[in-house]
Amino acid sequence: MGRCVSRDVKDLIVKLEKEGNSIAKVSRIAGISWSTCKSILKKFSSTGTTENQYNNAGWLKWTPKDSRSLTRMLEEDRTASTKSIIDKFQTWNPNRLSRSTIYRRLKRLGLVRRALRKSVIIRAQNMKKRRRWAKERLRWKIADWHNHVFSDEMSVQIGKDKRVYVWRTSDEKDRPHLVPKKPRSKNISVMVWGSITSKGKGILLPVDGNINSQKYYQLLQDGLLPILDWYFPDGDGVFCPGQRHLSYFHRNPRVVRAASH
Repeated sequence: MGRCVSRDVKDLIVKLEKEGNSIAKVSRIAGISWSTCKSILKKFSSTGTTENQYNNAGWLKWTPKDSRSLTRMLEEDRTASTKSIIDKFQTWNPNRLSRSTIYRRLKRLGLVRRALRKSVIIRAQNMKKRRRWAKERLRWKIADWHNHVFSDEMSVQIGKDKRVYVWRTSDEKDRPHLVPKKPRSKNISVMVWGSITSKGKGILLPVDGNINSQKYYQLLQDGLLPILDWYFPDGDGVFCPGQRHLSYFHRNPRVVRAASH
């Protein structure tokens, strides 16, 4: 009850009551309900303070061995639910620590249940290309990007997103055993391709199957050229292909001609 009341107001309530004022009058002066004033005064009478008291008995029972055992349990099964971990630890630990104490210790160890990161498979040569592309534009200003058109494709799935959660610390997000390969999904999916500029969005086009150089050329004809003509009639638009399509962009002369239209 007194938890939502500031410390200054609590001190004022205690001061007014010591001056001989009734609880009703204290309530009117402080602008707090009668029941809240009564609870604050009752707490002050029994504990000598208006601050909330927390039970730390669980922390007094906790030992370094408990921390090691809890960490070992999580390493055996990173996907275990919070309930199963706490139940297993309570069965093993003779002190029968409370669930809240165990959960607080998990957080203090930096272990939190987080969704598995999606694995992104990039070949070494593409990593070098992306790094080189980023370094060349590292010191660009916002105005330098105004005439650029960016494109990419994505898969839109219809169905339940079955996320898997694991226990890990914040610096373990890229550990190989915590970034599994993407499982095959039975959901219905639709692949789309689109583009965007600082002046507006482009055309969203459906893609049938995987993208190859011929399909990519057709996407540029149907989705890129109209955007370049619309947003950049002076011909100063610059196309930035998705990093996954750089091979199509450089290898196929038709694609190069379409992008440099």
